[in-house]
Amino acid sequence: LIKKIFDHFSNESIFLIEVPCSEYQVKKLDYSMLWEEHVYYFNKVGFINSLNNSKLKLIKFFKFKNLHEDIMCAVCVYDKNLKIKNLRSTKMIKYTSNYKNNFLRIKNKLNNLFSKKFKEGLVCYGASHMFNTFVNIFSLEKYISLIIDDNPKKNNKFMLINNVQIKNYEYLKNNLKK
Repeated sequence: LIKKIFDHFSNESIFLIEVPCSEYQVKKLDYSMLWEEHVYYFNKVGFINSLNNSKLKLIKFFKFKNLHEDIMCAVCVYDKNLKIKNLRSTKMIKYTSNYKNNFLRIKNKLNNLFSKKFKEGLVCYGASHMFNTFVNIFSLEKYISLIIDDNPKKNNKFMLINNVQIKNYEYLKNNLKK
């Protein structure tokens, strides 16, 4: 997209580009981050490389700390003569490799835990897209027997591969044993 838009701007145009920083989640093996379905997951080096590959010259870089996910912002100008030079982030390569290599181990560990603790079925609160992704990534559908969500638009709908019904909190209060 970035490469396609420059014909519509003057050479003096300034661009502010913002992306989430995924380094912390990758380092901490946070597989729930995958619900965001980004095309790329960036750390600072990868973000700057992408800007550089799009002929964007970095003027100023900012990183804003957030509880779950930091935000990176770059103030840039288009420079058609910019020499492309990609930096290498051995740290992010190590984190990403570790992220990939630990997935099956964590998936199996979660499935073992769920099979021991939730034989009678698990009731979950909140029918969110993040919940859906997490359950599907780790193949945990078979342990979930009910989903509670107070959003009236979700009540009496179905979710997950095994079509678990979504009910409101009143249903839980009135129909389930302790």
